[in-house]
Amino acid sequence: MPAGHYFMMGDNRDNSDDSRQEVGYVPAENLEGKAVIRFFSTNGSAHIWEVWKWPFSIRYSRILSLVK
Repeated sequence: MPAGHYFMMGDNRDNSDDSRQEVGYVPAENLEGKAVIRFFSTNGSAHIWEVWKWPFSIRYSRILSLVK
């Protein structure tokens, strides 16, 4: 990785355009802000239509947690 560049990976890792493919490494001057808080998080075990699985896939300990 070139100095002053960052590797970016999308949250839909199988279908994201990110540093692994065409986008490449992102120069530091292109970054706009810093993540400060994690609003919501799941473990990925429930699809959007599997409403009955949602309560078991939510990472409750991460809701509204600070990003370190």
